[in-house]
Amino acid sequence: MSSQIAHADTAVTTIQPSARVEPVYIKDSAPPAEILVPVTFFLVVFGAAVLSMYFRFRTRRLNQEERLRAMELHIPIPPEPQRARGNPYIMPMLLIGCGLGLLVLWANLQGDDRVVALGFSTIGLFAGLAWLAAIWFNSGARERQERLAELETQAYVAAMERAVHPPAPPQPPVPPVL
Repeated sequence: MSSQIAHADTAVTTIQPSARVEPVYIKDSAPPAEILVPVTFFLVVFGAAVLSMYFRFRTRRLNQEERLRAMELHIPIPPEPQRARGNPYIMPMLLIGCGLGLLVLWANLQGDDRVVALGFSTIGLFAGLAWLAAIWFNSGARERQERLAELETQAYVAAMERAVHPPAPPQPPVPPVL
């Protein structure tokens, strides 16, 4: 009985199809990843550059229209907009953090890789420290620029107030009533 079971497991049965079946070929309609990834990357970079140029052009055009309209109405020309500045300490601190992280890597490496890690860590560390020193040295000039921009804005607002609401002409003195 055991020999029949063994033969039953290995028996091959062929089934004949009733009609001939044509093979179905599936075309790979999607481009391979080797082409899609670089093309997408360049399209995104190109698109970002084009959008940046478009918005910069649009901002300049609006500023020019504002200035021309002010000239037509004989009102003072608005001051140039000051560039919004973020936190000046972010990039130096990032560089210092990278340099310190690479110093930790240097401490844990063995052999020739230590020289490379030490070189990269000192680049980040010293670049960040130099950036902080430059910010510290230029802090007075930055404050003066911000004060000047604030004074210019205040002068423009005052001039606009005078243009919109001109002072009333002086009235002749009223004779006293006796």
